[in-house]
Amino acid sequence: MTTQSQALDEFAREARAFRRWVTGDEPAPMDAPTALRRVAALFSAALALPATDALDVSEEEEPDVPAEELARVAERTKLLPFSYYLQVLDPHDFFLAPPPDPDKFEEPGVADLLDDIRDIHRDVACGLILFDAGSRVDAHWHWAFSFRAHWGRHAASAIHALQAYVTR
Repeated sequence: MTTQSQALDEFAREARAFRRWVTGDEPAPMDAPTALRRVAALFSAALALPATDALDVSEEEEPDVPAEELARVAERTKLLPFSYYLQVLDPHDFFLAPPPDPDKFEEPGVADLLDDIRDIHRDVACGLILFDAGSRVDAHWHWAFSFRAHWGRHAASAIHALQAYVTR
């Protein structure tokens, strides 16, 4: 059985591997198969994070990811083989007769893989900064919250688009 601490350490390992890949600190290629493996591994590790209570989180502001690192990621992600793909924002909002709420129905739209990878990186790297500073509780809360509220959807969409691309 995996403990909370082990799950957090495992996520930190995956987050660190993702960060090294996306910044270019690891020689793995910036291609669709590698992106699919990295994002899927990170997503899987996030699913294993235990629930956390925001009451334990410190009141300090979130750290910023260094601008130089963000710039490196922006340049590296341009090496990916595609950027835009079709996305359905809510897969549960499908055609029913009558539609559940016609005013809220959204047509499929365009998503951006580069934006997905960059947003995942920013959220994950911010948590790593906290983790590496010894703020495990804050890092855990940040990763769990940002996964549910933001980067998890980017990751799920990116996995779908990358899988479709890799298996064409």
